[in-house]
Amino acid sequence: MPVYFYHVFAFFLGFVLDCIFGDPYFMPHPVKAMGKLISALEKRYLGPKEIIAMPAADNQESESQESDNQENEIQESENLDVDGQEANVPEIEGMFDESVETIGQEMESLTDEESKKSTSEADEFEDWKNLHEDVIWSENMEEFDWSQTPKKKASEEIKEESAESMQEAVVAEESEKAPSEETLSPEAKKKREQGRTTVLIVLLCTVIVADILFMGSYFIHPIVGCLVEAFLTYQILAAKCLRVESMKVYKALKTGSLKEARRAVSMIVGRDTANLSEEGVTRAAVETVAENASDGVIAPMLYLAIGGPVLGLVYKAINTMDSMIGYKNERYLDFGRAAAKLDDFVNYLPSRISARLMIFACHFLGSSFDAPEAERIYLRDRLKHASPNSAQTESVCAGALGIQLAGDASYFGKLVHKPTIGDAKRAIEPEDIRRANRLMYGAALLCLLICLIVMLLICYFGLGGKEMIEIMRITSA
Repeated sequence: MPVYFYHVFAFFLGFVLDCIFGDPYFMPHPVKAMGKLISALEKRYLGPKEIIAMPAADNQESESQESDNQENEIQESENLDVDGQEANVPEIEGMFDESVETIGQEMESLTDEESKKSTSEADEFEDWKNLHEDVIWSENMEEFDWSQTPKKKASEEIKEESAESMQEAVVAEESEKAPSEETLSPEAKKKREQGRTTVLIVLLCTVIVADILFMGSYFIHPIVGCLVEAFLTYQILAAKCLRVESMKVYKALKTGSLKEARRAVSMIVGRDTANLSEEGVTRAAVETVAENASDGVIAPMLYLAIGGPVLGLVYKAINTMDSMIGYKNERYLDFGRAAAKLDDFVNYLPSRISARLMIFACHFLGSSFDAPEAERIYLRDRLKHASPNSAQTESVCAGALGIQLAGDASYFGKLVHKPTIGDAKRAIEPEDIRRANRLMYGAALLCLLICLIVMLLICYFGLGGKEMIEIMRITSA
């Protein structure tokens, strides 16, 4: 039997395992190892992050209790990735730098007594940040308001109706704000070089370790190799984990506990959730599922089908680097540039394939999904984002369900103006979270079917499968 057939079976088995078991929290995960390596390289090149005490709050006791609850339950979202960077991967420490700097400015006005009083809170804040290093967030933090950083986001209040005009505005402003390589300061050039070195080291280590596991197991025996490959495939995919985490939000909303729903959605998004309405919580959860249908499920499947767990883990490493260092703040603007650009590149085709699969899946999912409208909104709104990939699947989901996604959101107390995606034909409701999951699974099953057909055809016509079947037929006769 051709060895490639074992690869086909492992691909299918890994998908089934992910759908059944998700990602057990007690099990070691390759993304955690990648995150530790990236953190070590970042510390080597950029140095440790400064610890700045937080100003004392009036309700210190309640905030401390909330922080403890969050620490106990944050680990539950380990396998969700964000485009969005979904992140797909240990990810949000870069997001806190700007807020920490603002806190530092406020601390200058505090008295010595107040500063001492805040020291314990500073320790708690640093522990909270370290805990989040091992969390894979599902919302693309490229959407965060970077207007106070050296490089602005594409546009703060673009209201053009057509997606084409928005993309032109994005490109124009990016080219205007981004300094060319020739005009960079020596320090910025050094950071970019260090960032490229970090990318190369992480990818090289990923390939070496994955190759040892993959080739070594097949060297022992094809069945052993198949089982190892299936296990790695299972760990790379995130369909069940995405569904479980988003359904926690749904269940809280259905029981009428808005506070619990806010807490649940805060585990998988990066925006401020404390003051979100029921509609805002629902919208955040739907956007997360729609975005991660590509980053956490379909894109990894495509790379797994092409290159097995080696290429799948390479994709995951790129996604993890973008999630940890691909931000446009002062610390990461130059250092994380290579990771961010590479992530845009590897997600360019998968995000568009995911969108098309979701549109096609609408035909088989019932009357709740409008395929023609999904395609119309996709063609109109797919570029309504500074990132070339983020709005692809969100626009399909908005059109299919007849709801409006995106729009203004608050990040660390600052209102960020963003264009809306889709038409509000009806009010968004908690059931849309379930529908978004159905759409994600429908697209994933279509992707699985297409990948399996292509892989079996390659096995049959190109790798000796046809001859093997003929020999078996003659032998049995």
